Amino acid sequence: MKIYHKVFALLLVAALTAAVAYWLRPNDTRRIKKRFHQACSVVSKSSAENPAVSAFKMFDFGSLCADSVTFDINGAPFQGSMSNEVLISELARYRAMCEQITITPMDIAVTIDTPNHATAECVVKAKLTSTNFDFDEVRHFLLRLQKFDNSWKITAIADDQVLVK
Repeated sequence: MKIYHKVFALLLVAALTAAVAYWLRPNDTRRIKKRFHQACSVVSKSSAENPAVSAFKMFDFGSLCADSVTFDINGAPFQGSMSNEVLISELARYRAMCEQITITPMDIAVTIDTPNHATAECVVKAKLTSTNFDFDEVRHFLLRLQKFDNSWKITAIADDQVLVK
């Protein structure tokens, strides 16, 4: 009788482990949300950030984006469709002009359009500090993503005109 209890307990533990693994498995929505949080973290800059850390962050940002990215954000210093390398160099240049950048992700709603295309409605709180200006605003964005080799990459970033003055 004791052997049956041990086997039952072992089967119960195996079933619970399988259920937890199935429930916590990364799906496309979770992967896209993780990409969004990574992008916010990479763009953020502390006031005491080392240039080597900045270079690593820009390299990491390159892995988050597709080969060609369309950038359409009102008030941004660069617009249009550009290669991944051009976007990284522009971002690095404008990051260097700011003393501190804080991008805080607030919300993201992901819609899987096709198995390889997705759209994400994102809300971030952006705070940029420089000697010449301060910017503190909540912004809404639409991210377009495409799956390349089982990895979601950003293909477009655009303003989501939720509230227009």
